[in-house]
Amino acid sequence: MRVKLNGDGAMEKFSQNLLTIGHGNVPENSTGHIKINNICSLVDTFDDLITSVFPNLIDNFHNHDWLCERAILAPINTIARTINRRMLDSLPGTIKMFESINANMDPLDNVKFPIEFLNSLDIFGPPDPILALKGGCSVIFLRNITSLKLFNGTRLVVNKMSENIIDATIITGYGKGEDVLIPKVTLTT
Repeated sequence: MRVKLNGDGAMEKFSQNLLTIGHGNVPENSTGHIKINNICSLVDTFDDLITSVFPNLIDNFHNHDWLCERAILAPINTIARTINRRMLDSLPGTIKMFESINANMDPLDNVKFPIEFLNSLDIFGPPDPILALKGGCSVIFLRNITSLKLFNGTRLVVNKMSENIIDATIITGYGKGEDVLIPKVTLTT
């Protein structure tokens, strides 16, 4: 939908290429692979991928418009965590860790589902039990808090962090350019 609204011919072609691939209309070679022309660049390592998508990260990570033009999508959480951690490690500053407080709704379930087990789960839905951040890092909001103009998919840049609040600037969407204070949020799954 966005491609048609923007009227960008290059984006229209990109969209059509993705649809062709998605519908299985690209011929496979003898090994079962497909050849993709002019849609991506191949890299050998995660570091090459990061450098390709975020060139000169150290010089540009404070530029919000530059950050909004870039993203790396990963097929599984473990790859996303690896890429995120490498990028975070490359930024200046000290990492601050935020740990979730997992608990069972019924205390009798603590025997069946100990907290260590809950923290080890890697499923779609609940966020990781440990969130690592640095000042200046880019994050994507995964919940909706309409009073703060934060919606699933909103991108922000972290300014400051304390034990219970994260100060960030919205860099995409409805509240672009606004600073928000994000409190700890209770999630029930």
